[in-house]
Amino acid sequence: MGNVTTDQVELALIQVRELILSDGGDLEVVKIEYPKVFIKLKGACVGCPLSVYTVQMGILQALKDQICDQIEVVLVD
Repeated sequence: MGNVTTDQVELALIQVRELILSDGGDLEVVKIEYPKVFIKLKGACVGCPLSVYTVQMGILQALKDQICDQIEVVLVD
């Protein structure tokens, strides 16, 4: 499963992104170096103490469920 595309990641994150947008935040897929997906949080997510939960229970879980169990999420500034 070494060829994970940005399109696959974006598709897997549609529902999570909608929730993030509804709270005034957003996310950007910066790059993919399988198994790592580099994500930048934006808007209200920046500095939010709950963003760790957004990443672990939202972004990471969606990617694991829809793409691959070995995938990792790395937050970038």
